[in-house]
Amino acid sequence: MIKGHLHKNYQTRVDVCHELYFVFQVKYRIAVGLSKEGWAITRNLVTLVIMTSMGIVFFNYVLKEFCIIALVGLLCDAFLQLVFFPTVLSIDLRRLEVCTAVLGNIAKN
Repeated sequence: MIKGHLHKNYQTRVDVCHELYFVFQVKYRIAVGLSKEGWAITRNLVTLVIMTSMGIVFFNYVLKEFCIIALVGLLCDAFLQLVFFPTVLSIDLRRLEVCTAVLGNIAKN
């Protein structure tokens, strides 16, 4: 279930950034993608953290340990979604712009 939510976050953000026209600079397309999907990402993260934190209140040691490891994983994933993934996506969008410009120049000649 968690993996499905996380994959949906990445795919939705890529779709939002690719839907915008090439007339906008890459940094603006990334900013629009983050602004449109920021609330959904935050809501999903808070929901998963609350659900996982409920397991910590039980007195079962194995369950507590699992929930702590799951919380660390969720927070690491949120950090990567907000820092690393937009950087890689901007590199990919820039590469796509360059390839489109080169192919457009070849088609004109």
